[in-house]
Amino acid sequence: MKKITIFIILFKLISTGLLGQITINQNDMPAAGDTLRYSLTVNPHQFDFTQTGENFQWDFSTLTHQAQGLEEYQLVSSINYLVALFIFGMDAIATSAIDDLPLDEFEIDVDGVYSVFSKSTAQYTLDGFFVMIDGNALPLNYSDADEIYSFPLNYADQDSTTFFGTTNLGDTLSLTKQGYRVNEADGWGNIITPYGEFDVLRLKSIIYESDSLFWQSLGDPFVLKRTTTRYSWLAKNEKIPILQVSYVAIEGSEDNPSVTIKYRDIYREPSDEPTGVDLVDDQKNDPVIYFSGNGNFLHIAYRNITGNIRIFDISGRLLAERRNIFLNNFQLNSSEFYPGIYIIQIQSENPETRDYNIKVIKP
Repeated sequence: MKKITIFIILFKLISTGLLGQITINQNDMPAAGDTLRYSLTVNPHQFDFTQTGENFQWDFSTLTHQAQGLEEYQLVSSINYLVALFIFGMDAIATSAIDDLPLDEFEIDVDGVYSVFSKSTAQYTLDGFFVMIDGNALPLNYSDADEIYSFPLNYADQDSTTFFGTTNLGDTLSLTKQGYRVNEADGWGNIITPYGEFDVLRLKSIIYESDSLFWQSLGDPFVLKRTTTRYSWLAKNEKIPILQVSYVAIEGSEDNPSVTIKYRDIYREPSDEPTGVDLVDDQKNDPVIYFSGNGNFLHIAYRNITGNIRIFDISGRLLAERRNIFLNNFQLNSSEFYPGIYIIQIQSENPETRDYNIKVIKP
């Protein structure tokens, strides 16, 4: 009897260990018709997202949402039949990606921007983008697709991929996106977030990319280079990562990366607090920044300070700049900004006051 009991205990321990090391495959990826809710936050300071290992326990249960969104996946053919038939294929799926192309620099009025994905038993790829303008689809089809995941994905797997695509967005406007990605499944274990507790595989990705946007009237192209270090905790049947933390470093500002924290979630009531407040530290006179009016107004309160502000999106594109303004109670109309994370750079004219880079979320 003792031998049988010991055997059962050992069997359970071994089985538990094997089950903990999950394998991710194409069935764990989004499909047409999926609507997946997520939360965003910009309060990472109490967590170390780099820690990992075998049979690791990650506890991020105290993350607090500051905004929510939906990833809604649909067949490309249901958005534009011709771009599916002739460019991406009838099985390709798409989701809104309005912030992924650097179109703000040129004030292009678009009806929508979509990322296009496909999946097979071997991989899950980003195949490109398309822009809807006046009912017409302008595609950027990667001639070399970005392989986000290779399947089956197991602990300790490593891979790398390049990606490249170029397109014309009119007679005088063209866009080229290129780069490469390095993936390593560097941990497995259990994660706890406000969404729940899951067995996960942790993937570390480093993505080097360059966007080059050329407009004939400007002469030289606008080039944006950035490096993203991304940690993704993947679970079975959840379609998108349970948690994904991205550190984005723009060329020239590598020492000050922006951080995006996105996690799978259920619907939660909006916070009563102003959206995006990010007090930097415990100094007596820190700037307070927040959105109000459903994101239509950006407020900056920096007592008795005059200076300059610059507003960037999460990709590092400059959206607005104001110089030599009194920041005691500054307000900016932000109704044309898309929902998401923004970086507010404040430069005081007082040499004794330090500069700030503050992340805020527009709902």
